[in-house]
Amino acid sequence: MIQINELALRVPDMDAGAAESLGRDVAQRVAAAVPGDLHEQYIPGLKIRLNAASFDSGSPDGRNAMAGAIAEEIIQQLKIMNL
Repeated sequence: MIQINELALRVPDMDAGAAESLGRDVAQRVAAAVPGDLHEQYIPGLKIRLNAASFDSGSPDGRNAMAGAIAEEIIQQLKIMNL
């Protein structure tokens, strides 16, 4: 089971509802990509940086692309940590 206790996103010009939806989308993508048979692990934090200007956060396609990029960065860091 994947559990994300906190996902803090700073995205210029995105309201709270859109940010919450983006966070759920990211969490679902990460959960789908990580094997379900992992032993329980605690990861105190991961930091990623993306250029928000590369995405149109005001459009559904832009938010979808942003969620994919954020999830992929998280997944890559998890792979580096051998999880």
